[in-house]
Amino acid sequence: MGPRLIVGRGEKVASPASGPSTTRIERNGFIADIITSKSGSGDLFHYVVQRQNSPEIVHWGQELSLQCAIESVNAYIEEFAVKEA
Repeated sequence: MGPRLIVGRGEKVASPASGPSTTRIERNGFIADIITSKSGSGDLFHYVVQRQNSPEIVHWGQELSLQCAIESVNAYIEEFAVKEA
């Protein structure tokens, strides 16, 4: 099953005053949320990876671009899948 990318979970937020925008990736039994926040030097993309149906965070981090955050999440999920195989 390929990655499932859900942008904004129904609500893409354009202005920082109304809150951060969110991207969700669901793949191989994991859910990853990428949250965009504003900083003095630009956007930051924070990500949290969890197993589906579990509140436990198994991996987290931040990147300077959405593409890098997506790549980090996918790399973690791929690495974890190899360890479990």
